[in-house]
Amino acid sequence: MREVRVRQVDAFTNERFRGNPAGVVLHADDLTPSNMQLIAREMNLSETAFVTHPAPTSGADFGVRFFTPQTEVPFCGHATVATFFSLAEEGMLPATGPVVTVRQKTGAGVLPVHVHFGENKTPAMVMMEQNPPMTRPSALDPESIAPVLGVRPDDICGGPMGLCNTGNWHLFVPLRRDRFSSLQVDLERLAKLNREVGAITTHLYCFLSPGGTVQLHTRDFAPAVGVAEDPVTGSASGALAGFLSLCAYDPYAAAIWPAGASRVELARFLEKHTLQLPRAETVLVKLNMEQGKEIGRDGLVFTEVEISGSRVKTVRAGGQAVTVMDAVMYV
Repeated sequence: MREVRVRQVDAFTNERFRGNPAGVVLHADDLTPSNMQLIAREMNLSETAFVTHPAPTSGADFGVRFFTPQTEVPFCGHATVATFFSLAEEGMLPATGPVVTVRQKTGAGVLPVHVHFGENKTPAMVMMEQNPPMTRPSALDPESIAPVLGVRPDDICGGPMGLCNTGNWHLFVPLRRDRFSSLQVDLERLAKLNREVGAITTHLYCFLSPGGTVQLHTRDFAPAVGVAEDPVTGSASGALAGFLSLCAYDPYAAAIWPAGASRVELARFLEKHTLQLPRAETVLVKLNMEQGKEIGRDGLVFTEVEISGSRVKTVRAGGQAVTVMDAVMYV
């Protein structure tokens, strides 16, 4: 029997018992994958992250593996925020400047993470880079997915529906704002549907009224990997920002969401939240996304998408975090 130190950190919030809780094990080199899975199952959170020392040739500063209670997944947004907040809080990632950039080796590749420090050199925010968005065609339509969500087909409207990957595959479904709190999701059917299309989660979204500080409202369901509803989903939030940018600007995305008035309307919406960068023909789309309100775990995800010409180059997502628990588990 050994003692394993496990932290629980609420990500995408600075208020305890809000946002999305993640388990974090900062010293996992001696743990086997079976140990990691058992710990994740015992924590019973949507994900638990395990930090290891990667090989010197990996090009990474830290190795991080992510486990749901049922299985390992390539990448997890909120657990990344929780992990690097913890590394900074424990002094394993010193505040050598206002922003410290390191690289994590994950199942989705080696990805940069930017840790922002406050004036007192404590971690203030973590922004993680994700892979450039990839999409693929899907035969799904509102008529096929509406019964699974417990809504009408005409409730699925207001934006593009499709699959996108910036580390994990997500199915994005636009939904009327007034239907978010009255969903009757058939989790068994949704798990089957997600497996059929190869998606980790189904991520519902809607646009909010212009002029506010938050642009999108979302919910996320991942029964295919043992998570009924994920409170606040960083990987899907970054992928959604990338997906919307692809649909609005990338000519190769026309097969996913054909050009027309709706596409022009989406582009106009994104332009209201776009900054011109010093690099020629490069802009930055910044979208803030709220999630978790319906289940009392309110959180906020900040996303950034760099677009050069008409191509999406970089996706970032992140937020704040707060430690809730620091304990020892016997394995």
